[in-house]
Amino acid sequence: MRNGLEQRIEAVYAARRERAERAGAERARAVRATYPALATLDREIAETGAAMLAATLQTGPDAAARVAGLAAEKRERTARRLAFLAEKGVEADFEAPRWTCPICRDTGLADEDPPTGRHRPCVCRDAILVPMLFERANLGLLDGLTFERFDASLFSDAPDKERYGSDLSPRDNVLGIRKACEAFCDAFGEAGTRDLLFVGKPGTGKTFLAGAIADRMLKRAHSVLYLGAPALFEAISAYRTLVASFRPDEDRLEQAEEVYDRILGVELLIVDDLGTEAPSSTRMPELLTVLNTRSGPRHGAPRRTIVATNLEPKDIRDAYDERVLSRLLGGFASYRFFGEDLRQAVRRRKTPSRPKGPPPAP
Repeated sequence: MRNGLEQRIEAVYAARRERAERAGAERARAVRATYPALATLDREIAETGAAMLAATLQTGPDAAARVAGLAAEKRERTARRLAFLAEKGVEADFEAPRWTCPICRDTGLADEDPPTGRHRPCVCRDAILVPMLFERANLGLLDGLTFERFDASLFSDAPDKERYGSDLSPRDNVLGIRKACEAFCDAFGEAGTRDLLFVGKPGTGKTFLAGAIADRMLKRAHSVLYLGAPALFEAISAYRTLVASFRPDEDRLEQAEEVYDRILGVELLIVDDLGTEAPSSTRMPELLTVLNTRSGPRHGAPRRTIVATNLEPKDIRDAYDERVLSRLLGGFASYRFFGEDLRQAVRRRKTPSRPKGPPPAP
């Protein structure tokens, strides 16, 4: 899945190098055309350097003195060239490319510090990678959902155990879930980090917090894929159908394979609205395949999954079977969302209240 991104990143760096080198060559031509005397200074320095090289190959009592004299002459001519450029207001390194990133010189690789002969990804790499990851994440309506924009004041601070089955208020409950979500992000790469199951009625914040996790992980350069449950099963069905076809369309098959590979291999998969997909005989085994594959051992980057559903556990068992319920409740950290539909709270805030008292006289 990352291979396509690696090629795109290298293409960005290659374009940057080409642009910088071309601009440097054009700048050099312009300076030399404006100041013809510069060619004479450069020729004199080059001739002195060639004479020094020849002198180092000579023997005799005067050889060392001749090399020293030529070196002094080269330094003097180089200083004269620098003074000439300064007088004309031209940078001494006018011929050098102006790299977008001077650390890696637009290669994407920086030397270890202290130098060890090895290289590490340059800090500029994430500035290229992260927008590409956002582009591939299929965020759709999740775009703009962040922890920073999360507004807990939309949730009621009044506990109602009879209604919600909890001693906590909806606000305290969701603040606890938010804290758990941020901890999930911080521990994303640790071996003991569990996947997340969000359960609750529509409009109680499940999708918002899933989107906030997606935003944070993308900014930390992890790959993310968001799919509603109907889109997930449609993508899997399309892949299975094309693979089983006698002569499938190659472009469609390639696209279907890429999506399926991303479902199984992306670092963070978010499946929203599980249970809203059309019933079929294959959705239970396909869901188990996705969950089991993603939880299996893998070298390199971790794979985490977030599942959000409006179904209660007994409804999950009825819609799928005991194995799916066991897999979700046993392998995921489960969080229950409750409270009023947030969309109603938002609408009330946007709608100005009517002034109290009798209407004004006509």
